[in-house]
Amino acid sequence: MSFIDKYIEKDIKNDPQADKEYEQLDLNMEAAVMIRDLRDNLGM
Repeated sequence: MSFIDKYIEKDIKNDPQADKEYEQLDLNMEAAVMIRDLRDNLGM
């Protein structure tokens, strides 16, 4: 387990709401990567 994974796990234990926030951040990051890949494929 990486340092970041440990940090997130500890943060979620201290604040259960943080789990939802991390999940949303993950979705946002996935969307951003998909947009970047699409732009790359279109030559933009």
